[in-house]
Amino acid sequence: MRKYVLLGVSVLVTLGIFSMSLDVGSESAALSSPVTAFVETLLKGIFPRYDLAFEALHAIVRKLAHMGEYAALGMSYAWTARAWKHRLFPVFLAGALVAFADEGLQAFVPDRGPSILDAVCFDIPGFLIGAGAALLACRLFRKKNTISKDVS
Repeated sequence: MRKYVLLGVSVLVTLGIFSMSLDVGSESAALSSPVTAFVETLLKGIFPRYDLAFEALHAIVRKLAHMGEYAALGMSYAWTARAWKHRLFPVFLAGALVAFADEGLQAFVPDRGPSILDAVCFDIPGFLIGAGAALLACRLFRKKNTISKDVS
């Protein structure tokens, strides 16, 4: 049952990423603008002399969002692969294919455009970070369980 739930989560995360890429450019920007305003407020509180243009900060927030959503995808794919006892290379390949397909979708959306740079510099590294974190968590959890069983 667990492996089907994980597969469902992976499918939902993938569809969520694709659906966000189908947002018109102005809608996408409107979604991230409040987050950028919040980050700007935080930065001004921590660094009173902070003076980064809102547009530059907005670009940074959007790129970090790319990495975050792909980190979630990497985690879900890695956990799903472990549950189904699959090799990891095809999982990493699937993550890269999703990143390039996601960028390709944007070619058909007004005020958006595909960016290979986004896929290579933000999406795929985010995926790898998420998958690596998931695999590390699995290893640490397994090691902790082994130690607790040895102590009992």
